Amino acid sequence: MDVVGAPEIEPDDTTPEVTTEEITGTITDIRTAVVDGNSIYYIKLDESELYFAISASKDANVVILNNGDTVKITYVVTEGAAIVNASSVTAQ
Repeated sequence: MDVVGAPEIEPDDTTPEVTTEEITGTITDIRTAVVDGNSIYYIKLDESELYFAISASKDANVVILNNGDTVKITYVVTEGAAIVNASSVTAQ
């Protein structure tokens, strides 16, 4: 929508591009921590060395997952990190 008299806003080239990927695997380790009052779940799969972190407030189903469950995780690619942020965890 054009607003008469409003300055034109150019895209910001300094905003980093966020890349997401999906991985499916069996949970081999699941840990929890409370950070600033939020329950965070850290999930490790048999298919990866990474831990995938997701808040229970982002996906309430994460609280009922167990070792041995098969899940599909969508996560933000972060170079060199041992823990990456997940945007969703879906039981398979």
